Amino acid sequence: MLSRRLIKPLLNPAPAAALLLLLTFGWTQPAAAAVTTEANADVQAQVAEGAWEVQSDSYEILLDKRQITYVGNVVAEQGEYRIKADRMLAFFNENNELIRLEADGTKAVQAELEALDQPQKTRLLGDRLLYDMHEDRVTARGHTKLFRGTDTMDAHELVYNLMEERVVAMRSTDARVKVIMYPEGSTKPVVAE
Repeated sequence: MLSRRLIKPLLNPAPAAALLLLLTFGWTQPAAAAVTTEANADVQAQVAEGAWEVQSDSYEILLDKRQITYVGNVVAEQGEYRIKADRMLAFFNENNELIRLEADGTKAVQAELEALDQPQKTRLLGDRLLYDMHEDRVTARGHTKLFRGTDTMDAHELVYNLMEERVVAMRSTDARVKVIMYPEGSTKPVVAE
């Protein structure tokens, strides 16, 4: 059963213990409802601030390392972005701010970043996604593919600056970058079967 998780932990002791109860028992369990009002208010404030909400099969929080690991069918959403992965690590600084996400796919399913509120559907796939929050940049590595509307780009590594909507693609030693673009107003050709 999947449970709702907030990605931004409270790393000072009292609220951290309360958050661990919330994360362990979920939002609807009586133990979570009985947690201190202060901790509940802090968690609700994080949601209002645009915190990431993560669903996964399991997770591990390491307070001393300021790191959370989510494993199994990970889906993380925040505002206009959704990340899907098999495994995701979240890293925080000393001020408890989320600074980096690392999402890993499997051979069967790649890690994916999807922009939900853009006029053209945008998806970035790769064996591994590295999301740097300060730079607002996602780096996809290994068998990467970017879909934007009907256009596609294949490369070994793609660096996508989310604020500038700028993409840099790099080749591997044995494959070049491949881009397929359709002029505005045209559509993808239909492949005859």
